[in-house]
Amino acid sequence: MTLLKDSSHWKAYKERYEQTWLKLQDYEEEKAAKLLDQMDYEMLSVNQKIRQKLRPFNTKLLWIIPACVISSMSLLYVLIVWVALIIE
Repeated sequence: MTLLKDSSHWKAYKERYEQTWLKLQDYEEEKAAKLLDQMDYEMLSVNQKIRQKLRPFNTKLLWIIPACVISSMSLLYVLIVWVALIIE
C-alpha cells in the first residue's frame, strides 16, 4: 500500500479534499466538528483507537474498587477463620 504523497492520483484526492472543505463550510459548527473528529478517529492506528476507547476507564477509581473488594474479602476470610478457632 503506497502513501498518499507517493500516489499517482494525489491531485485528484487533493481536489476532492478541497471540494469537501467547501461543502463543510456550509455545515453548522457542531456538525462540522463531529465530522472532523470522526475523520481524526479513522486515521488513528489500532493501538491509539483502543486507548481512546478505554480513556474513560483510566481513573484511580478503576484501581481502588478492586483493591477494596480484594482486601475486604481477605479480611472477611481471616475473621471467619479467627471466629472458627475461638469457637472451637
